[in-house]
Parts: sequence; C-alpha cells; structure tokens
Amino acid sequence: MTHIPTSKSKPAPTSWWKKAYFYMFVISCIASVGLFLYAWIVLESPGSEISYNEESGLAVILAVLTLSTIYMMVDYYIFLKVRGWKKALFILASVLIIITGAEISLYVLAAFHPRIHRHSPTLLWELTPELKNARDPAGKYRVSTNSHGFRGKEINMEKPAGQTRIMIIGDSTAFGYPFGDNENFACFLEEKLKKEYPGEDIRVVNAAVSGYSSFQGSQFMKEKGWGFSPDFLVIAFNNDPFVEPVEDRERTAFAGFLPFLKILYRSRLYVFLKEKLTSARINPEDDIHHDPRKGKSRVSPEHFREIYKYFLEEAGKRGVRVIVISLPIKESFHNFPRLRSYREIMKEETGDYGGEFVDLFNKWKNKYSDEIFVDDMHPTIEGHRKIADELFERINNIKHR
Repeated sequence: MTHIPTSKSKPAPTSWWKKAYFYMFVISCIASVGLFLYAWIVLESPGSEISYNEESGLAVILAVLTLSTIYMMVDYYIFLKVRGWKKALFILASVLIIITGAEISLYVLAAFHPRIHRHSPTLLWELTPELKNARDPAGKYRVSTNSHGFRGKEINMEKPAGQTRIMIIGDSTAFGYPFGDNENFACFLEEKLKKEYPGEDIRVVNAAVSGYSSFQGSQFMKEKGWGFSPDFLVIAFNNDPFVEPVEDRERTAFAGFLPFLKILYRSRLYVFLKEKLTSARINPEDDIHHDPRKGKSRVSPEHFREIYKYFLEEAGKRGVRVIVISLPIKESFHNFPRLRSYREIMKEETGDYGGEFVDLFNKWKNKYSDEIFVDDMHPTIEGHRKIADELFERINNIKHR
C-alpha cells in the first residue's frame, strides 16, 4: 500500500518586528537586573562618594527600565494583537504606572538616604524637617532637624510665657558647617546664657541654612520666622556678593503660581527633573562657583540695603533687638570683589536703626592664625566658641541696660 503523505501547513514565519520586540525585552531584563545589582553595590558600599543626584538618577532609570520591561512582557504575551482605543488605554495606563514607579523609587531612596536640603518655591531651598542623623553628601558631618526644619531641639512656634528667645538666621557659618549638631555658636551661646542666668527659660533657635543669602533670610522671616516671637534676632550672612547667573530674587516663582508649585514641589520626580534641567544653582549640595567678573551678585547692593532696612524696621515694630554680625573670614579672602562694600552697608543700616553691630570681619583680622578657620570662610569649633563669646557679651550688656 502506497503511503501518501498528508500536507501540513507551515507555521507562519515570525515577523522581524516581533523578533526585535522580543530581543528588546530580553535586553531590558538583563539591563534591569544589572543596574539593580550595580545600584545595590554602589549605594551600600562603605565610604561610597556617590552624590544624591547620581543616586536619584540611578533610582529613576532603574524604575523606568524595570517597569518598561514589564510593559513589554505584558504587551508581547497578552496585548500584542489589541488595537484601537483599548491599545491606547493600555499604553496610557502603562505610562502612568511607569511615572508612578519612578516617583515611588525616589521616595524609597529618600527614606534610606535622606537629603539634608529640599526645594522651596519661595526660599529656593530649606532644611528637610525631622532628619535623624542624616549625612551630608561628602560625609563630613551629620545633621538632625526638628519639625520646623531647624538644626536643634524641637520648639513650638507659640512662645511660652517668660521664655527668652534668640533666633539666629544666616548661612553655613551660623548653621555650623562642617560640624555636628551641638558644635556651633548657637549651641555654645545657649550654654553660656543658661549658665549665666540659671533661673531663666532661654532658647537659642538656629534657623540658619547653608548657602543662604540675606534675601532667603528675609523670605524666611516673612513666611514663619517672626511667628516664633523672638526677643533677639541675630543676622549672620556671608553669601550676598557672590556671583551667580541671576540674582536670588529672580529665581523665585511668580506669586500667582505658588499654590500650584507648592503641590508640584511635593513630587520628587518633578524636583529631580528640575535639577537636571536647571543650570543655575538651586541648592547648596551642588555648589557651582562662578567667575566673580561674570554674572550678577546673588543680592545686588541696592536690594541688600533694602533687606537690612526690612530686618531692622520690622524688628523695631515688634520690639525685637537685632544683632548683625559681620562674620569673620580668612584674611586671604578679604579682597573678594564687593565684599567690603557689603559689610559697610551692614554697618550703616544697623547704626541708622539702632541695632547692635558685631564687626568680627575687621576685629579678627591679623589677630588669629589660620588654625581658627577650616577653610576660607568657615571657623573651627574654637572659632564658633569665640563668636558665641562675642554674642554673649552683647546680649549680656543689653539685658543689663
């Protein structure tokens, strides 16, 4: 009997784009696993010097890559033949899931690697509230903050009866860079005052933030600083004459956009993209030094004078005593362009409005060795103790008048 072979239909050849889709899926899987292992090793390795921007970049790329891989897998095996509005709906949902995943990944990163500073539409940046021993990007020091974002112990906005409050606003010198939470002149001042007046309730509030200009300090006082009802306001800023592409006040948002921006700034993905796309410095962790001959002073001399008038006039209305410190810096830095003229404006405005002017800029010149500074601008712990001594003497004199 002759065997007649039956005809078999050949399987339809896989189109080239389906093969490419499959290979992309495989490559994406391998890349996701590889990137995850790399991120884990780098972020958890002792002494890692990776910056927060690099950490957040890894987190976003890993989230997007992983979720895109899942999208391709689901699409390849389930929705490849789906067309029309169902396909569009699936793609839209996938994009939303990927964006949400990137947002969540940044929140998880912040939980394990908290950032000392966060963005603000009005202050440009501020200290992140409720930090617990967070490390700075370079690993030089640790920072803890209270619920208001101040370095130091918790404090209620409403002042208890009989309490004397001394609020310090300023930049990294007043903040206490690069030392621990209890190694700055605010803490040393409180210790001295409590020792001198053991029966009094005295609080020194360190509201200084690294990188701040007097403009940011004035914005802070308008937003919430005066609400703490200080009896003394200590003003200590160095950064106003330094050069940036634009002035600080030009970086703040239009008032009409603030309600929307306050919501938008809660998105870590938005802040991440803002950092990547913005050329001007927007936080002190990514400091960029510009040529003093190019760009603009962070606060113009005219605006600088207006700000100090505001501090002193507003304090006068509230019965707050003002102490302005012309902060000490290393002598080699004294000839920085416009630095001396800004110090003169400080002195003039303070004198005109009856404030106390502490001129450590000139007083410390040629008096202390380089050992009193850790760099061109920041004093050592011993330097902080000496600043506290100067402030204690002024406050003590005022209290005894």
